Order: sequence, then structure tokens, then C-alpha cells
Amino acid sequence: MKAFIPARSWHLWISVLAFLSVSQAAKATSQTWQATVGAQSENGATQVMGFLPNELWIHAGDNITWTTKSGENHTVTFLTTGQNRPSVAQGCAVIPAAPNVPALPSTTTGESAVTPSGSSYDPAAAAGADTGADTDNEPCVNSGPICDRALQVMPDPTKCPNMPALTYTVKFPTPGNFKFVCLIHRDMTGVVHVLSTSTALPHNDPVFYQDEAAAQARDILSDNDHVRDNQQPEDSSRNSVITTGELVATGGGKLYQAVFRFLPETIYVRVGDTVEWTNVDPTEPHTVTFNPAGPSDPDGNPPPLTGVSDPDNDNDLHGTLPNTTKCAAADTVANCFNSGNIGPALQDQTNQPQPAPGKTRVKVTFTQPGEFDYYCTIHVALGMVGKVIVNP
Repeated sequence: MKAFIPARSWHLWISVLAFLSVSQAAKATSQTWQATVGAQSENGATQVMGFLPNELWIHAGDNITWTTKSGENHTVTFLTTGQNRPSVAQGCAVIPAAPNVPALPSTTTGESAVTPSGSSYDPAAAAGADTGADTDNEPCVNSGPICDRALQVMPDPTKCPNMPALTYTVKFPTPGNFKFVCLIHRDMTGVVHVLSTSTALPHNDPVFYQDEAAAQARDILSDNDHVRDNQQPEDSSRNSVITTGELVATGGGKLYQAVFRFLPETIYVRVGDTVEWTNVDPTEPHTVTFNPAGPSDPDGNPPPLTGVSDPDNDNDLHGTLPNTTKCAAADTVANCFNSGNIGPALQDQTNQPQPAPGKTRVKVTFTQPGEFDYYCTIHVALGMVGKVIVNP
């Protein structure tokens, strides 16, 4: 006798099979999530130096596309597990030797310094097996510097080599927890949690990370905790100028707000006065550069450290203007002063050499009346310029 199966059971089995079919189809379909690299205020003065958001949960097989929202260069970089941090130029091509093991040479990986958008990241993959296809699993993935030149106040042809592309995509074929960094800005980090397709994601909305990125950018750009309220940027009578910023931490890593302006931008002093610049930004370096020939030479190179001394050995950089120093031998005008990078010392790390104290102050004495324009060589493209007006 044939077994009798009630109609309700047939309906139940059909429902289960349909659910399994849909579930399997969903696992076979990868999702591309959207995130942001950097953000800035309308005039470029305030920058969000970070990945937005800097913590994401996705499924194995999914992609993340980062879109640059800044005129400042950043990289999206996933290194090989345990790899010493390379320079921007080295990228994925070289694993530098550890600083505390001088006998250990740097290693050439056989990979390209920059990997194409769409590369698959797997830190367990073999290095040097790159066939040039986007589907290869790479143990190191690096966008190279990316930014949007249209967001710069003074467009810099040496920045944004990615143009016209404004995005960089990475595919994640295997589960794991993967840290990513910007090779240009050391306090710009994040993590991607890649889960098995059988594990539920904490956020399923395809636009969740886009909305979170926009909210984080608004909060940091608006400086909601008023960290700079007591720094009196409009007071130009104190013969002092500051550059400032703020470090922010999340569960995924670090990012920070940087103000790419001298505060105040114009300062009034008298002959014989000394102006002091102090960089109180916890991570971002700047320069104080007086160069009558202009922000850069035809090749886009900043002038070398020029006109700087430390006569009283107080770790501050001293100079005098006017002077007879030229920024370049071919210049027809003098009055050059370039501080080089000023900023905080690198953080101490276990089993690493202790860094030297950071140079955070510049003092320039003005011996004649006149107007002296200056800028930051690193961030002049984003409008970081200033003026000292010296009255008799």
C-alpha cells in the first residue's frame, strides 16, 4: 500500500524546499558594500582623515568599494599577516626589514606596489603568483594614493594619481578579521570582519554603511565636542599661530580630524617681533614655508629644509626674515625659510627604537616691515596658506 501524505504536508515540504532554494541562491550572490575614504568641509579646511566607517561586517565572497571624498591623498591597503609596514612607494612590492633587526634585508615579494581595483584579498595566498587577473587571490592589496583633485583649492598635479577613478574595490573570498590601513597617515586604520555565508550579518541594509559614513563625517567635521573652542583662532595679537586636530577612536581603529589652516591665517606684528607656530595636532605634520618663488618648483617638489637653526638647543626651529637664503639655486629672490615637517613624535613601541622628541614649534623673527606670505608644503593644495604683516 502506498503511504498517504496529507495535502498540508505537501505544502510544508514545498515551503521548505522553496526556502532552501532561496537561501542557497542568496549565498551564491555576492554583495558590494559602499564605504568612504576621507571627507572634508566645503572649503577643504577641515579634513576627516579616516575610513568611514572603519569597521564593517560582510560575508565571504562580498566586495567593498571605497569612494574618496577628499582632495587629500589616502591609500586603502591590506598587508600580509605580520608584514612590516612599507612606504607608500613600496606598497605590496616590498616587505621592509624590521628596524630592530638591521641584518635582515628587505624582501621583494614579486607583487606590484599597487594592485588593481577588484583584487581579491587573502593573506594566506602565495606571494608572487600574480597573473594580472582581478580574480587572483592576493596576500597584499594596495590602492596606491587616491583622492579627488576637484576638491582641492589649488589643484596639485602631483596628487591624485588615480584620477579620473574615484573608487577602489576589494573582494574578500575567505572568512577572517582583516586590518586595513592608509600608508600615508599612520593613525588611519580599520578592520573588515568577513563572516561565513551561514552566519547572519549584524547589518543587512545595503546602504547601512553609506549612511553610517555620512553621519560620522558630519560629526567629525562639525567638531561636536568643541575641542577647539578655547584655542582662540581669531586672536592675532599674541604673536602665535597654531595648527590643530583631534584623534578619534572606534571599536574598529583610529581616525582623526585635521584642520588644514593656520590659526589665525593672518597675523599682525611689529619689526623685531618673533612669531611662534605650534603644531598641536596629535598626528598630522605640517610645514611653515616662506618661498617667494611660489609653492613649489616646476616638478612639484617642496624646497629643502632651509634657513633653520636651533641656537639655544631647545628643540625649537628658529629663523629670521628677511634673509639672503634662496629656496633654489636658480631663484632670483631670497627670503626663503622652510621648517620641514613639524609635528608630534612617533609613538613608542615595544622592541622598537625610541623615537626622538617631535619638533612642534617654529619661531621666526621679522627685522623689516612688509608682508610675508607662507604655506604648508604638504597641504597647500587644500588651501593651507598664511600671511604675516609686519608694521614698523
